[in-house]
Amino acid sequence: MRKRLWMLHSWMGLVSGLGLLLIGLTGSLLVFRTELEVLLKAPAAEEKVVVNPDVRARLDYDTLFQKVRQQMPGREVVAWDTIMFGHGVDAAAVTKAENPREWDWIRVAAATGEVLPDLPESWASPYLEWR
Repeated sequence: MRKRLWMLHSWMGLVSGLGLLLIGLTGSLLVFRTELEVLLKAPAAEEKVVVNPDVRARLDYDTLFQKVRQQMPGREVVAWDTIMFGHGVDAAAVTKAENPREWDWIRVAAATGEVLPDLPESWASPYLEWR
């Protein structure tokens, strides 16, 4: 009887352990979705963004906000991130024109305030979305 209970306990632990491992791995994918997308995106051949690496060339935030608003009328800047894309390219969250409660991330050249085209979608994007 004791041996059977031990075998049952072992198999149940193995099955539940695999389930917890799966939950942990998929949760990590969701938590680090943004970082993984940036890492896995293939560089676009036609995209050539030349950004001055000199930190002094960076525009102040008020000017950047104003330039984004000029290029995207009817949309409001709600957040700013300097780390997401790196290399002198900032990320700005702007509201959607049709629904101001939703917003999208756009890329902005920190030195000029120019709104840059989106990066091509990576092969992993559909697997990293939470919808």
